[in-house]
Amino acid sequence: MGLFSFMTTLATGIFGSICVIDNLSIKNRRVRIRNHKISNNARFVFLTDMHGRYFSDTLFGRDFSKLIRMIDSQKPDFVIIGGDMIVSKHGIKFDEAFELVRELTKKYKVYYCIGNHEARLDWDDENDTPYSLLVFKEKIKQCGAVILDNEAVYLNDYNIQISGVSLVQKYYNKKISVTPSADELKSLYKSRDDAFNIMCAHNPEYAGEYRKLNPDLILSGHMHGGLLRLPGGRGFITPRYKLFQKRCWGVYKDGNVIHIVSQGMANHTLPVRLFNPGEIVTVDIKKK
Repeated sequence: MGLFSFMTTLATGIFGSICVIDNLSIKNRRVRIRNHKISNNARFVFLTDMHGRYFSDTLFGRDFSKLIRMIDSQKPDFVIIGGDMIVSKHGIKFDEAFELVRELTKKYKVYYCIGNHEARLDWDDENDTPYSLLVFKEKIKQCGAVILDNEAVYLNDYNIQISGVSLVQKYYNKKISVTPSADELKSLYKSRDDAFNIMCAHNPEYAGEYRKLNPDLILSGHMHGGLLRLPGGRGFITPRYKLFQKRCWGVYKDGNVIHIVSQGMANHTLPVRLFNPGEIVTVDIKKK
């Protein structure tokens, strides 16, 4: 074997090993925020992009025991789910989302926002899905969670408003790129004067438009860290096949607005993660 062949084989082995490890790992990102609007300190865990259960026993534990222990160790006051906990194509996976939500609601208040995979239940006529979005949301409610599909909930104990913003199909289109108008977003986002406002918006591509509504905190996912996580928050490729896109992962501060983009918890279709393990995000909001 020549030197070039040896080095190529070695590099392939190293990167392959990292990819396997990252696909079988989940970490915790900690974010700390201080704000004068908070009436009492609050801690929550943000989960997104589970896409059913892949590499289940290794990544999440049997019956989600490993993931639940990880969440328990953070001692959150509540949990926010940012969408795409299911796969609505390439092998329908629903029961995993119901199982996780049932386990979480035994201990925590859970707020479930909608991602493109949940929304797709009403988009794709060719998908032979067992549920419509309406039925899916009802089943999630039966599991004990609060659904925030262009709806909001006010947490009086903390003076926090959580608003779930669900974008329509054209804003996930892989062929045509369009931007939601300020008026459209304003009709979806329910803020509250003088409260700490959290906007849960699954797709981070429209960060500039979200900021115009002046939430205190934006929560997004969708990008899976770009498969290959690159410096500066960039990812190698996005779900819309854009290369080296910004805001595929990380925490951003734009004026008074903080934007958290989670790398997500698992994968679908392309089961690839490189320098990009799955993650949950623990957010502490403390009174300033």
